[in-house]
Amino acid sequence: ALALPSMIHAFARGARRLRRDVRALALAGGALPSRDRFAPNLVSDASGPTTAVLVLGKDEYDAWLAAQPADAQAYLAAAGFAKFKDDGLVLLPERKWAFLTKNASALFAFASLPARLPSDALYTLESAEPLPATAALSWGLGCYSFDACKGTGAAPKPDDLPKFASLVVPDASDAAAAATALRGTYLCRDLINAPAGDMGPAELEAVARDLAASAGASMSVVEG
Repeated sequence: ALALPSMIHAFARGARRLRRDVRALALAGGALPSRDRFAPNLVSDASGPTTAVLVLGKDEYDAWLAAQPADAQAYLAAAGFAKFKDDGLVLLPERKWAFLTKNASALFAFASLPARLPSDALYTLESAEPLPATAALSWGLGCYSFDACKGTGAAPKPDDLPKFASLVVPDASDAAAAATALRGTYLCRDLINAPAGDMGPAELEAVARDLAASAGASMSVVEG
């Protein structure tokens, strides 16, 4: 009878260890979402028709508006764009979009577009001035979501539209730089958003090992 409490404690320790190992294996096998899940939304070339998004800055908007036909000016005024509106998005009569931003170089300048534009089209950014190299990164930041805890009911169905709109990024160096930054950002956000009960020492170790392996690095752990 005196040995029963010790047996209970030993069983509890074994159960906790087993639970820890199972969680670690699950995370190492991909329980956290893929860090590359932005990839479908940043493509290197267009395999079909694209829709243009005209990027207009504050300094150029009035001149651009004045150069439009009278019916287009009336349309834009009715849509609330008689004056520049930062972060404004409007569908133009010629079936392309205009996006207004006072600072195209800002990190999150284009981050709202993937969720605001119809996701069943492929988009290109057009501008009178060269767009900043961070445009692709900004777009990719707007494609982040964390659905790992929503259950199987939240999984997309075969006939569902994509969650986010996709952008053509023709410059390979811009795309590569954006992908590197996005992988790190998505991992950090995932670790923050994952439930605390799923992010114990063993789980964090599994994530660290996976990260080290992806970078060709080695790691050691002191446990105790």
